[in-house]
Amino acid sequence: MRAQIPSELQQQLFPTDSLGRQLGLDLDADADTLVGGGGSRVYVYARAAGSWGDAQVIEPVSLVAGQNNWGCGVAVSGDLLAVGSQTEQNTNGGTGAVHIYQRQAGGNWAYQLTVVSPEPTDSTLFGAALDLEGEHLVVSDPFHRFGGPFPQGAVFTFEWDGTEFKYQSKLDSTTESLGDLFGAAVALHDGWLVVGAPQENGAPNLGDSGAAYVFQRTAATWTPVTRIEAQIPQSGAQFGAAVALAAETAAIGSPARTVNGQTLAGALHVFAKKDWIEVAMLTSTDPIEQEQFGASVSTSGNLVMAGRPNFSPTGIQTARGGVRVYRRRHTGWQLAEDLAAPDGENLDRFGRSVLIHDRQLIIGAAEDNVPAPGGGTIFDWGSLYLFGGGSVSEDLFADGFEAP
Repeated sequence: MRAQIPSELQQQLFPTDSLGRQLGLDLDADADTLVGGGGSRVYVYARAAGSWGDAQVIEPVSLVAGQNNWGCGVAVSGDLLAVGSQTEQNTNGGTGAVHIYQRQAGGNWAYQLTVVSPEPTDSTLFGAALDLEGEHLVVSDPFHRFGGPFPQGAVFTFEWDGTEFKYQSKLDSTTESLGDLFGAAVALHDGWLVVGAPQENGAPNLGDSGAAYVFQRTAATWTPVTRIEAQIPQSGAQFGAAVALAAETAAIGSPARTVNGQTLAGALHVFAKKDWIEVAMLTSTDPIEQEQFGASVSTSGNLVMAGRPNFSPTGIQTARGGVRVYRRRHTGWQLAEDLAAPDGENLDRFGRSVLIHDRQLIIGAAEDNVPAPGGGTIFDWGSLYLFGGGSVSEDLFADGFEAP
């Protein structure tokens, strides 16, 4: 077995304007483009010569009510960028929107159009989660109502025709039960879609145990494949609150699971994509109450990564945060890295978002306090930590690596 060489912090990214807040609420990347979402801004970083440069700041094109969550969900693929604004009041009577930007010849991103729910009167949180792959966009509304007064949740699919995203279909769960939060998290990969429903009741006396639904796309049609849940479901665990998908693996978080008597300690469930069977349930070796391990997840190749944004190293509720990375071996999934912010402070929530991308581990600390240029502190400015090298680089691209 090779000696364990820890990953190193290669770069830390900050908002590039003084008005930004909570950079790292969400993350996405494609090739040499990295996008960080905040509470009112989106930051797009371009990589050149191995380093991420200053960001282009993207803000709402017009100010309307409810844009305080503008940028809490982001997705990028090729020259298209989608920005969620889940509480935005739009002109068709619904709540929530997704704003589409396109990369121009010079490299800057320009606003193109706004996507709203095709069923606006029943939409109350359109854009809460979204993902984009090639020409395919999926947008969730976990509080969508099916013609009645109570929320059940739905996911809407769209396809880019070169000038706009055309609506394709609406997806829902097999139960359509009230308050399931179907669509709280979504993940696309190579024609597959996983949708989390963390408040679905798995069985009698298992309220909010959670579930996830798998769909497959053929041409323009999305077909339900299966429903999955934790191998050992637990009441209140909220399985499906975070989901990630790669070529052979699905990673699903249940951040409210009780572990060793510690409430809200959380867990990460790993599924083999070939048969959608759970192959591992990973938990902290030192679970702490309310750490919420699995609140954010990512997977690529032989690695899975889970954030625990409320982790407190002293055991007291300080929410410095942490991230754990696991590697697939012949004997199963093993802990490879236990990451913390080198400059971590209380309430940073390091691990609020996580992403494995192109030999780097990217981690958002959405409530990181940063020194102001003229003195003092900018509270909750947020930052992104980028780790790489060492065992991460070796293990990402070692024997048996799969395409991300």
